[in-house]
Amino acid sequence: MKGLGYIVLFSFMFISCSKDNYYSPDLDDPSLLPDREDYLNEDYGTQALAKEIYEAYLGYGKDSVDIKIVMYDNETRTQPLLTFTESRWPVRMQWLANGALEFGYRNFQTEMMPLEMTTNINVLLELNAVQDTIWLRGTDGSVRTAAVSGQPIGTPLPQSDDAELEGYYVRSSKKLYVLFDLMLPIAMKAHITGTK
Repeated sequence: MKGLGYIVLFSFMFISCSKDNYYSPDLDDPSLLPDREDYLNEDYGTQALAKEIYEAYLGYGKDSVDIKIVMYDNETRTQPLLTFTESRWPVRMQWLANGALEFGYRNFQTEMMPLEMTTNINVLLELNAVQDTIWLRGTDGSVRTAAVSGQPIGTPLPQSDDAELEGYYVRSSKKLYVLFDLMLPIAMKAHITGTK
C-alpha cells in the first residue's frame, strides 16, 4: 500500500512538472491575433487637429520638450514618489489619415539611465467646448528599451505594449502637456511638457 502511495505521488509530480508540454504551440504565436489595422481604420474626423499639433512641433528640433520620468507607487500608480530623471528631448509626431496623431520619442537617455527608451502611441484628439484646447488620449502604446553598449544591466530589458497617454494641447500658446504611463513593471510615468 505504501508503494502504491509513492507511485501515485511520483505520477502527480511528473504530470505537474511536464504540464507545459500540454500547452498548444500556438499560445505564444502573435500572428494568430487579429490584425490591429482591422479595427484602427475608423475615420475620427480630427485630421485638421492632428495636423495642427504636428505642424506646431514640426522642425522644432533638438530639445523640443521637457521629459521627466517620475516613479509612482506600485499599488495604485497614482501617487508620485520620486522624480527619477529629467531632460530636454525631441518628440516625434505624425498626423495619420484617420485623424489620430502618432506620438513618441526615440532613444531617450540621461546620465541617470543605463538604458535608451523609445516610445510610440497613437493618440485620439478631442476639441473642448470653447475650442481652445485639444484633449489627447491614447492606449496600447509601445515602450522599448535598449542597453547602452558597455553597460549591461543584468536583468531583462523592460518593455510594454500597454502604455497609456492623456494630456492636452493649448492652441493659442502651443503649450503641450502629456502624462505618459509607460506601464513597465516598475510604475514609471513620463511627464512631457513643451511650449513652442
